[in-house]
Amino acid sequence: MEAGSTLALRAGACAWTLALWLAVPSVAHASDLAAAEALFHEGKRLFEAGEIAPACEKFAESQRLDASPGTLLNLARCHETEGKVATAWAEYLEAKRSAAAEGREEIAATAARRAAALEPRLSYLVIVAPAKVQGLVVTRGGERLEHAALGTRLPVDAGSHRVEASAPGYEPWVAEVAVGEGGIEELRIPPLAPAARATESQPPATTLPPASSSTAAVSSTIDARPRRGPPVLAYVVGGVGVAALGAGAVFALLAKNEYDDAAELCPSRTGCSDRALSARSDADTFANVANVAVPVGLVGVAAGVVLWLTHPSERAAGSGPVQAGAGWVPGGVTGSLRGSF
Repeated sequence: MEAGSTLALRAGACAWTLALWLAVPSVAHASDLAAAEALFHEGKRLFEAGEIAPACEKFAESQRLDASPGTLLNLARCHETEGKVATAWAEYLEAKRSAAAEGREEIAATAARRAAALEPRLSYLVIVAPAKVQGLVVTRGGERLEHAALGTRLPVDAGSHRVEASAPGYEPWVAEVAVGEGGIEELRIPPLAPAARATESQPPATTLPPASSSTAAVSSTIDARPRRGPPVLAYVVGGVGVAALGAGAVFALLAKNEYDDAAELCPSRTGCSDRALSARSDADTFANVANVAVPVGLVGVAAGVVLWLTHPSERAAGSGPVQAGAGWVPGGVTGSLRGSF
């Protein structure tokens, strides 16, 4: 019975969690709807009061939060009153499409009628690009125009438009073109000028005055000497070798002590006690470690010496090459070092 209650409680908790998780988007959407409704009514109030620009901002934000053909229709009318004929015409067409899709025939008919009434007042701008330029980017009012739009008559709001053209390896080009209501303007972008080379834009190098002969000789002597840091790698390798030698010595001492204990506990090496056998086993282990650590340590020390001696430094002119080596031999390790210092 207790297990069933626990299972039921867990299931209930999961159900509540799922319900809350599903409710979060709904709450957020409800908040957006409330804000959109408030913005819409505020936009209507401002529009009726003749405050056109603020009204358009309220309608636009309401449309962003909750897209609706009715809100878009009011936004288009606001932009039409503001003088943005091309923007309003495009919004009327969009309101017509969305209203027709939702079956709101009255709004669709109103939007279609208003769009048709604006067509004679539309202004157009034709932007002609130069011959194909690799990577050419053309923007109008900060918005990029695709290549297919170039050379095409595009509806624009009456007023001044900033057109920019740029491409890798070329100087950017900027122009302002004014388009009147109902007019058609053509803007031809001239061939872009190649960008100045980077070397040409750099300031000329400063020429230093000639130095005296004595100063030049001293400078030459100083520059001829290599500036070398300490042989860090030699210290590291040699230090590791010394540490390995120390460890080998410690394990060798431990092995000797264990061998001595084993010999004392069982001199005959037959019928030995567990303690004697354990001591001999430990002695063998320690001896094996020492047999590895000591040769490694010797090699490390030898390598450290080689690295230290061969490190570039200011040696005497008559110093000869230094040669060192280390190798394994049956029963141990051997090393050699020769050269002149």
